Amino acid sequence: MSFLDVFVRGDVIDPATLVGAAFYAFLFILIAWFLARMIRLGVRRVASLLSDQAASTLLIRLGQVVVYTLAVILYFNAIPQLHSVGTALLASAGVASILFGLAAQTTLSNLVSGFALLFYQPFEVGDRVQLSAPTGLETGVIDEMTMGYILVKTVDDRHIVVPNSVAAQQIVVKLRAS
Repeated sequence: MSFLDVFVRGDVIDPATLVGAAFYAFLFILIAWFLARMIRLGVRRVASLLSDQAASTLLIRLGQVVVYTLAVILYFNAIPQLHSVGTALLASAGVASILFGLAAQTTLSNLVSGFALLFYQPFEVGDRVQLSAPTGLETGVIDEMTMGYILVKTVDDRHIVVPNSVAAQQIVVKLRAS
């Protein structure tokens, strides 16, 4: 009996066997690696159009973590002996995401607002804006925009750091260039 006969018969691909479990592990790793690479290439292609290196690095890492985490959970659910571990991992991932969301509520708010500002682009680097700050009404030029905050440089050389969630909620007046 040749290896091909064993493979076609299904003994190698049976996840209940050690060889089948190893085959599926290799397959899941290969698919996860391929998807992570596609995410990296896709985000870099989009980021080259937007020229935002910080956002692309964040999206690449976030995408890769999601892909590899899902690969591990799906692998554990595909192997009968590890099915209960996979179910527990899936449930704990749900609980962990809720806890993470509550703990990082402000940061996630800034991140989601950053995506909205990136998508809608109401203003961009170099625009002259007027906004409300704790010191009163401020006017300046947007010096930098990241996924978490906007840096506005005033005429008297001060820097105002505006969290994206605040910028998305308040009225920001876009002034004409002088």
